Amino acid sequence: MRKKIILLLLLITCFLLGGCEKEEEEPIEITLIHGWGTTEADHVRMRRIYKDFEKDYPNIKLNLVSMISPEEVVNKVEDMLSVGKVPDLVCTSGYGKDNIYQFMREKEKAVDLLPSIEADSKFAASIAPEVMSYWKQDGHLYTVSDVLMLAGGYWYNEEIFQQAGVEQPPKTWEEFFDTCERIKEWSEANKKAVLPIQITQESSVYLVEALLADAGGNGERAVEARDMDLTGEDYRPVLETMKQLYQYGSETGKYYGYRDVVSMFNSGRVAMYINGVWASALIHSNIPVKYAVFPGKDGRTLSCSSAAIGYIAGNTGDEKRMDASIQFLKYMLSEEVQKRILLETGQMPSNPTIQLEDYRESIPLMYQAAEAVRHADRIIEIPNNLWTNRQIENFQSYIMDVMSGEMDAEMFVKEINR
Repeated sequence: MRKKIILLLLLITCFLLGGCEKEEEEPIEITLIHGWGTTEADHVRMRRIYKDFEKDYPNIKLNLVSMISPEEVVNKVEDMLSVGKVPDLVCTSGYGKDNIYQFMREKEKAVDLLPSIEADSKFAASIAPEVMSYWKQDGHLYTVSDVLMLAGGYWYNEEIFQQAGVEQPPKTWEEFFDTCERIKEWSEANKKAVLPIQITQESSVYLVEALLADAGGNGERAVEARDMDLTGEDYRPVLETMKQLYQYGSETGKYYGYRDVVSMFNSGRVAMYINGVWASALIHSNIPVKYAVFPGKDGRTLSCSSAAIGYIAGNTGDEKRMDASIQFLKYMLSEEVQKRILLETGQMPSNPTIQLEDYRESIPLMYQAAEAVRHADRIIEIPNNLWTNRQIENFQSYIMDVMSGEMDAEMFVKEINR
């Protein structure tokens, strides 16, 4: 009887220990709110990259809340924060700097990532210098990005340039206007119906930034100081230049988005397409194209390159979930995943150990564009790091009214700053 009791106790003990072990093996659940939620190919691939995190970390379950845009992400997180809910992870993709990021940082709702980076040399080596130089403040770092923003230029059709007698990309704004005029004259003479350039809401902010950097006075100082507190008088000459460039596009261009224009570019109906390096994935491989950065005063070219606000890990108070969120960031910045981001989504990886030279043959368009941006005479911040989110939204909402002459500079500035 005693032996039976002992055996029974041993069985109960094993059962209890097995139950505890099973409970400990249950995965930690974290949720990522992101803006890669459409059916477009790069969005689908990015979601696949996210979910593959679970393969490398089977003890962590990653739930995705997929929004259709970064703006929707910001709105959702704002709603959560307003009722006291702190998200595990947020992918902002360049938005939210002045609202959710500022709120989470100031209210200590975001995890300071710097201690984890300093404690892990491999993690530290994966952080782009651009991230540290812009987002590290007062010995703290509350966001990291898995991509770099390389822009400040345009894609151009080499064949159209040659047929219009344009031998090389313009180095000054005077040459840029001359290029537009030559393409226009060639198109009209040969009945080609080719537009020199088409400005859109999205591209306008990059163009205005470049023109302000060349404007001298307050405009140039504002770009250099990263403080876009400007008056209508400061904007006036830049907006006048924009209006002149707008005349080289379609009369109905006010309603075009970037995908409309890339479609026109791919079909040979527009010679120049303003967008960043990341647009290489949208351009057809059967047309002869190259990337050129914006011209500048005295022939000194200009581009913009930086890291926008990226991922924020929420300070939920749950150490296990916060540790799991850090593991996710390490995963996204690892060499393997960074290569996938480059090859599968067409974005520029932020991990400095990824050498684009190694992919020169496989992604020639992106390689050439990235080299053009990096070797510009002047490199400035991207618009997302200069203007506030509200300013950019209002800017894009009203810039076409300025282009069409329906709004003057003073009213425009009043609207973007309201």
